[in-house]
Amino acid sequence: MYILPTKLYSAQQARDIDRIAQERPSIKGFQLMTKAAEAAFEAMQEHYPLAKNISVLCGAGNNAGDGYLIAAIALKAGYSVQLVSLGISTKQLPDINYS
Repeated sequence: MYILPTKLYSAQQARDIDRIAQERPSIKGFQLMTKAAEAAFEAMQEHYPLAKNISVLCGAGNNAGDGYLIAAIALKAGYSVQLVSLGISTKQLPDINYS
């Protein structure tokens, strides 16, 4: 696994980075979200190797999709997952096969 950068970005800088990445023809928004979820899950496993029960809190903003994908990845990996939706989103999430 690669080392995650330690530099922090403002909310606007993070949005700009997402936009620039999605403008590349080879990267779709869902692919970017999936990569973020996979990296977050790997970081969680690295920092908490004994954890097998997790809670994922998802709001209604753009990053909620990342949380749902983290939960799906954890379920597929055999974790017990408690998913809490903290807001109502007007955005439609793509169909995800959780099995």
